[in-house]
Amino acid sequence: MEITDEILIVAVRKAVEIGLLPSRNVPTEEYLKNWDLIKQILQAAFDKAQQHQSLKEKMTEDEYYKKKLEIEDLKKELAREYAESNNPYEIGDVIRDHIGCIRIEIINTYTTMYDLPSCSYSGLCLKKNGEPYKSGEIRESYQQNVIEKINPK
Repeated sequence: MEITDEILIVAVRKAVEIGLLPSRNVPTEEYLKNWDLIKQILQAAFDKAQQHQSLKEKMTEDEYYKKKLEIEDLKKELAREYAESNNPYEIGDVIRDHIGCIRIEIINTYTTMYDLPSCSYSGLCLKKNGEPYKSGEIRESYQQNVIEKINPK
């Protein structure tokens, strides 16, 4: 909102009435200075009121769901960044967990309700000698279950 001369006149009259500004014998220079100061004060007050009013505007369901999706996307991106930055393994590595060994072919990220984001690894199941099973079985292993990385022979 713009501060008009009419608004300023009312504000200056009120300032004189309550004793904030002198009522008589004010030099023109000081009067104009006071005029500008009152205008700045009123503008700041109106700006703050408009900002406050815009914060109180009702949000639509569409706006809510749009913002919610944006936040969920940001959370997924943050989880992926965290998991990838703390991932010590690469595609092609052989890892051993409590079930057996796999050669990593796919690395995914996942998050549980209680744990920090981490990686899961999918790949061919390997025998103790490092050869894949004839069935070509593929399984998944979770980062927290990895016991060790096995160096290829």
